Amino acid sequence: MEVALLASAPVSPDSLVPDPPPGTRIVVVAWSPSTSDALVALRPRGGVWEKISRFASRTVIGRVLLRLTPLDPGVQFWTASRKDGQARAAISRADLLVAIDRDTAYAAWRWMRARRRKGASVSAVFGYPAGRALIAKGGAE
Repeated sequence: MEVALLASAPVSPDSLVPDPPPGTRIVVVAWSPSTSDALVALRPRGGVWEKISRFASRTVIGRVLLRLTPLDPGVQFWTASRKDGQARAAISRADLLVAIDRDTAYAAWRWMRARRRKGASVSAVFGYPAGRALIAKGGAE
């Protein structure tokens, strides 16, 4: 079973399941590099876009408006995972997508929908407990 752990911060594959069942491979797709060999690093947008995003994040109305634009961190993660060849390959092979925060939940949902339209059997869940439960059960539903 292939599992893609989507994270906006560096995490270890062991944080999902410390001792995965035989045949289970966990690949981390995250913004930042980690010490783990299983990590696929994505690069976030920088420069002017980052400054606009930080400025808008200071107020409630700014955060709401930010969610409606391509500057939303969830949209940026989805876009970056589509453009990065390693991330796209890792997610395309995965039987289970585990999003561990709000910004990666959008990407997991979009990837699941795209893969199911092509006939793939893939599940997407939010959070460590749901990911551990499906891995322990032995597969995607």
